[in-house]
Amino acid sequence: MKGLDLHDALTEIDESFIKEADQVLTNSRVCEMTNATQKFRSGKTHRKALRVVLIAACLVVLLVGTVYAATKELRAKPFLELIGTDGNEEELVTGFVPIEETIQFDHVRVTLEDIIGDRYAVYAELSTDYELDEPDGWLMKEMPVKLRGDGEAVFPDDELRGCINGYAPFCRDGRLWYLFVISYNDPDVDLSHLPMQLRIGGADADGNTFSHTFEWVNNYEAKNEIIAINKEVNGLLLTDIRFSLTRMDVYYETEEEHNFLGWEFPLDYIKLDDGKILKYSRVNGMTIQSDRIASGSQETAFFNLLSGFSEDGVFRLVPYERIQSVCVDGEEIRIR
Repeated sequence: MKGLDLHDALTEIDESFIKEADQVLTNSRVCEMTNATQKFRSGKTHRKALRVVLIAACLVVLLVGTVYAATKELRAKPFLELIGTDGNEEELVTGFVPIEETIQFDHVRVTLEDIIGDRYAVYAELSTDYELDEPDGWLMKEMPVKLRGDGEAVFPDDELRGCINGYAPFCRDGRLWYLFVISYNDPDVDLSHLPMQLRIGGADADGNTFSHTFEWVNNYEAKNEIIAINKEVNGLLLTDIRFSLTRMDVYYETEEEHNFLGWEFPLDYIKLDDGKILKYSRVNGMTIQSDRIASGSQETAFFNLLSGFSEDGVFRLVPYERIQSVCVDGEEIRIR
């Protein structure tokens, strides 16, 4: 949490706002009641008192906003720790939405805790009340409580668009959790402010089955940017790069047909605005992530900005606004 300088908060309130609010307060019923009971006060002293009250109210708003943002950062921190990312939780605040909807089944309680979303993808964290004697982190063995599911966005006019679903169990604070991912590869999709559905089903430790559909609205502003490249590198024509909060998508054309599983886009590194070089590894903390798609000669390579780039083996969330250049197959390309 970043500190708040009270002096700055008081002195940076716009004077015109104070004057306007001061006039409203002066003509208000509250002011009339105050005048009736405190006639001995001068008008000047009274206006000073109102001004102090107004500034105090403005300060409360500032403090509430600061505390709310800090709370979201604290709740985003465990998510980054799960996916193996060190710090930068403040970067997730724009896409972090608390949900906290709980469903009680026969012998298990499931809560949709929160979602982290951007233009193309939504990560949903679901907790259960099933206790585990396991360290925090991904669970690589079968759990007594089984949970599965799939989700999608509800587009206007019920338009259907293909998406990718994935989920994985993990332990947090001695309880069983699941991470669900709903991801779209269509560059025209924008999930911000759209209604969402996540259908879950499963069985508790006694074999009793259950199902439910969680619904919510993505109340966040999606950060994204498209940068035209039009650069040929060793037979690959890079057309553009599309950024979102969690992904870097490289669009390119090629005449050579690459094996989908055996070929990776030759990204050597990215360089930030401070000169720092970060290399990419698909062996990172994310168990669910997109790889590459192809349609004719047009292909797209996906790179995970949440936990895919690292310096000296330490993975960090990369703010895409700071990416200054990309190096592809030995050639560095300046994009800003």
